[in-house]
Amino acid sequence: MGEDSRNSSSCCGRLRITRCCCGCTLKTGCLIIGSLHMIWAIVAIGVGLGLLVYFNIVGQSLGWHREALTTINISFGGLLAGGVAQCIHSAILIHGTRKGKAGFLFCWEMFYIIGMVLTAIGLVLQAGLWGIVSTVVGLLFGVYFYIVVNSYRLELMAGGENSNIEGKATSSHAMAHYNQNMHRQNMYHQNMSHIQQNLHNIQQKY
Repeated sequence: MGEDSRNSSSCCGRLRITRCCCGCTLKTGCLIIGSLHMIWAIVAIGVGLGLLVYFNIVGQSLGWHREALTTINISFGGLLAGGVAQCIHSAILIHGTRKGKAGFLFCWEMFYIIGMVLTAIGLVLQAGLWGIVSTVVGLLFGVYFYIVVNSYRLELMAGGENSNIEGKATSSHAMAHYNQNMHRQNMYHQNMSHIQQNLHNIQQKY
């Protein structure tokens, strides 16, 4: 079991990069990937819902057969459901990236692998050059997106302990700065109190 774990870690390490192809950081790359997928999901939801409503209204007014409406509902209903699932999937990636949560990124990777496997199966069933080319291009981009997210997850896991130490040091520095400010305020109020007392004594004397 330990050997399998080491082999798995070694395999993930080979798929690791330090920066994205555009020169930005891995965190920025993950946010871009999540945003692109989120945009696609919103478009898919809008198109799927709009076409579902449109074709059902038109089909019923023109008296289309029930079988035709069922086929339309299954097709565009699948597009709508896929958009909703992709929206949730993208939200997991964006949230995990912003908060530095490696577990969220791992969850995204698992579902992303499942999606890529289904896409590869669809490639086998494609009956057309354009469909095959577009699917292959999509898979290549998908592999690169996975490598970017996996690299950032490994970076978070490797720097988790250092991040905690830095966070504690930052908190201690902030507390010391707060205590110093409170001390200065107390000294200021004490001095003002002494000054007021001296003025009061002077007024009583004269």
